[in-house]
Amino acid sequence: MMMMMMMMMMMMMMMMMMMMMMMLVRIQGHWVLYNFVIDTF
Repeated sequence: MMMMMMMMMMMMMMMMMMMMMMMLVRIQGHWVLYNFVIDTF
């Protein structure tokens, strides 16, 4: 049960991150996302 909950939480977080990225791309264009990815990874 706990494992399932953790998995769900992780999935939700990933979804949120994806949504944020999409919004960033839509608002400020490709460069911001590119820099963000390089900074994080």
